[in-house]
Amino acid sequence: MKQRLFSVFLIFCMLSAFFPASVFAENADNTEKTSPEPDTATYTAELSDNETAAVTRGAWMRELVNLFDLTLTKDEYPDIYFPDIEESEYFDEIMIATKYGFVDVEAGDNFEPDEPLTREFAVHTLNFYLGIQNDKKSYTFQDKDSVNYPDDVQVAVDQGWIALQNKKFQPEATITAEESAHMLEQAREIQNGRHAATPVSDYQFADYVKIIPDSVEIDSALNYETGVRTLTVSGYQDKISKGDTFAYCREGFAFVFTADKVNETDGIFTVVTTDPPEDAIIKYEFSGVIQPEI
Repeated sequence: MKQRLFSVFLIFCMLSAFFPASVFAENADNTEKTSPEPDTATYTAELSDNETAAVTRGAWMRELVNLFDLTLTKDEYPDIYFPDIEESEYFDEIMIATKYGFVDVEAGDNFEPDEPLTREFAVHTLNFYLGIQNDKKSYTFQDKDSVNYPDDVQVAVDQGWIALQNKKFQPEATITAEESAHMLEQAREIQNGRHAATPVSDYQFADYVKIIPDSVEIDSALNYETGVRTLTVSGYQDKISKGDTFAYCREGFAFVFTADKVNETDGIFTVVTTDPPEDAIIKYEFSGVIQPEI
């Protein structure tokens, strides 16, 4: 990658961006859109006039959902994995965050939405979306053995999101309204900078790889139990056969698959995919941002 800053973010996008953009659109049949509208309020204004006040875990989920403009309709909600959230004012935000993978809580455990937000929970959930890497693979805080996500912690320290305390991170210490507002403002600046950048891609594939034109419509479905991805390809003038390896681009980002099973009906191909051969990709470079989807 030309810009290592984006590599984990792009991996997340690779896993998620196969899904159609219609996931994010308001449905034509007026299905209720349950996520809150983005706002610019900081924790200092929203939660308390006291900048040293603790921020809750549920309120932090609301701010992340707002910051990254994440939306779902009710029929897109996941199962309710956490028994203590149904009566919470942050129920919608927690469900959305769960669907997007933000929530690092075991299914069946309590989410504890009204408990204070800890430093490690905050930096891990924020960097899950931003995907900034700790390329140095070294750590400047002394209590590395007491954290679960040392790379996220180091990124937070390097980016200036949060300060060490006596050279220690103190992962279980609570985040104040002032600290959380600062973290969100830093994240917003990163997001704005990424959206302003022009994506640049440079790909080279083996001669046997079929390149599907951008004009072809491709929808995707992933079986979460088996991990098998099925593509529906419409408007392709050539033919896709079992064993073919093919590539297509979305927003400048390339995806490569091999057809494991193929069914064609009225010119529409239903393709059950598998991973391509290792030599299918000769050169793969991408610098920029694509919109992550569920």
